[in-house]
Amino acid sequence: MLPVVPAFAAPEMALDGTAVSQELRDLVAVLQAADDALKAAEAAFDGKHLAYRRFEKKNPQPSNGHDRRAWRRWDGKFKRWERENGYFAAQSAQRAAWRAFDNARRAIAEYRARDMNEMVHMACLAYVFEGKRRCSDHILSAGVALDVALLGTAGRIAA
Repeated sequence: MLPVVPAFAAPEMALDGTAVSQELRDLVAVLQAADDALKAAEAAFDGKHLAYRRFEKKNPQPSNGHDRRAWRRWDGKFKRWERENGYFAAQSAQRAAWRAFDNARRAIAEYRARDMNEMVHMACLAYVFEGKRRCSDHILSAGVALDVALLGTAGRIAA
């Protein structure tokens, strides 16, 4: 009979949040603020987008693509509605919030972990801020992967 070997061995160290550098803590604080701002901007835009869907249901776009007069009338209605409701302003705010969120993730990804404790904390950040969001690119995960590669090739990160 073969001996049973666990898939993962017990960790040799416990995570210690107090041992994380102040620089990484500051970067995480910026990321958390950017995430909160993004959630608020997305909620505001989602409300505007629902209002736009209601507007579009009441005011369908002209079905005849060649009727310029109908398109001008519809476009005028839409522009009046947009000015009153701030649809594009909310969309612009959401895009700016995404840029700030991506920049905050990028700053953490560019930070090189000083030790295994920090690298594991960064992996947790990747899960929280990328795994649960619909991010098309995994910036934090790439930073953690680079640290793992450095650990494997240079032994730079000590446990």
